[in-house]
Amino acid sequence: MTSTIIIFILIFLILGVLALIKNKEILIYQNKLENIPVYPKMLLTKDELHFYQTLKTILSNDFDISCKCRLEDIIGIDKKSKNYKTDRNRIKSSHIDFVVFNAISGKIEFVIELDGNSHNMPGQKESDMKKDIFLKNANIKLVRIKTKNKYQAEEIVEIIKEKIYNQPTEENQ
Repeated sequence: MTSTIIIFILIFLILGVLALIKNKEILIYQNKLENIPVYPKMLLTKDELHFYQTLKTILSNDFDISCKCRLEDIIGIDKKSKNYKTDRNRIKSSHIDFVVFNAISGKIEFVIELDGNSHNMPGQKESDMKKDIFLKNANIKLVRIKTKNKYQAEEIVEIIKEKIYNQPTEENQ
């Protein structure tokens, strides 16, 4: 009986010491996190915000817009694929500027990428090519629009008609 009590006390003490060690590790980790110099960023650049505001004016209430979505949030990689991890790594750090989706069903209607001067850089061109291929393979329509300071609603409507709905614009009729 006495040996059972001693064993119980020893187990209790060992568990208590392990809990204290784990708690200290958590506090050290928490301290490291608290000392990372983070700051809030703007979600959209000035040009992206203007585009977003213009796009909102032309969409019906049946549609909504998500900004800066990770590519991995809108397309998936088949987990049975023999290269699943490698393929997933190819998409998980990329993002799409705007995702237009049906507000009732949640179905993605199309995505929009604003292409500024940085899209002429070699690394960005490769990233854009990957997005183009992945979105095409996932059957998600993509519209690329050159970045500028001001957007006209009619201009965006015409681009979307032509690129998404294959309707010729007035200039192309």
